[in-house]
Amino acid sequence: MRTYVEPSPRPLRPRQDRLEAAIGAVLRTGGTRSELRPLVDQLADLFRMQGISLERALDTIRALGSRARPVRNDAEPAVGDSASERLALMERWCGARFNRGD
Repeated sequence: MRTYVEPSPRPLRPRQDRLEAAIGAVLRTGGTRSELRPLVDQLADLFRMQGISLERALDTIRALGSRARPVRNDAEPAVGDSASERLALMERWCGARFNRGD
């Protein structure tokens, strides 16, 4: 006799979860842009492969940026390192990667 198992309420997406967690960790710890960009590129590639629209991909990037508040740091951030500037960079990287010609 077979038993029916209810499907999970949330589809499995371990790669996306792993990438989002890594991006959040870099943002929270004030990691470098060179640490952040490959992760954003990988996430954009994943979204593109899944057929997700650019706008939905950018919404996800924005949500990541708003959730990942940096750990308190009393020092003034360097140019390009504020939360809003990092988010703008991430959006630009995602759009460029998403719209590349290959």
